[in-house]
Amino acid sequence: MSKLIVAIFAALYQLMRNLVVVGLAVGIGILFAKWFCNIDSEDTYSWISGIWHGIFVVPNYVRHTMDSVILYKAADYSTMYNIFWWIIVVLQIPTFITFIVKLFVEPIAAAFYVASNDQEL
Repeated sequence: MSKLIVAIFAALYQLMRNLVVVGLAVGIGILFAKWFCNIDSEDTYSWISGIWHGIFVVPNYVRHTMDSVILYKAADYSTMYNIFWWIIVVLQIPTFITFIVKLFVEPIAAAFYVASNDQEL
């Protein structure tokens, strides 16, 4: 039983640490998105902007959830903008899923592995 308690506290510590790391990463991403990738609703954007806006889609989406005036995808864009934006966004999905699993699921799985192991800590 004591191994389980130690493993649970170790997993909780790791989860809290990972939350701080993710919070800092998102905060820095939001600052970069605001400085380098602020989307103006009045402009028409081309393909290179589609790549750039696709790279910053997560920080801009977080900004959009806080203030609906901020855009994460341009309102007026070319067809190539749309194609490149979607390519970059879809290419980021496996990276984000892997990142989330590594940061949040692995500590819990490790805690259960340690708790189920027959050796003493």
